Amino acid sequence: MPGARRRRAQSAGEGEAAAGALQQEAGGVPARLAPQVEEIAEAGAALQQDPTGAHLDRYKQAVRQFLDEVVRDSMQVSSEATVGFSRKVFSTIARIDVALADLADAVLGRQQDVLKAGEIVDQIKGLIIDLYR
Repeated sequence: MPGARRRRAQSAGEGEAAAGALQQEAGGVPARLAPQVEEIAEAGAALQQDPTGAHLDRYKQAVRQFLDEVVRDSMQVSSEATVGFSRKVFSTIARIDVALADLADAVLGRQQDVLKAGEIVDQIKGLIIDLYR
């Protein structure tokens, strides 16, 4: 059991480090979305460590909740600002949806390719950061 506790503590530490890195890179993300960004980073780190259906579901749910808030924000912003921002948001969301489908294929398709899953998680992280740059 001590090994399992050590792995969980190590995984939690990696999740916190990933969350901090994502928050730092996503400097333009509104402060009220910071907890969701942290959850995405932690869920992504867990998925990269252990690509299972449960971790995939947690990650997809975290990304979906974040994107729902982004869409709400873009609706408010688009009425006040340019249509370009809204177009960028929806284009990025479409790319994230494709990446999430690829991630599901990699994890659930029994490929269990940890590197591929990690690359897709990083790709999604980059798309999330691009939303507010």
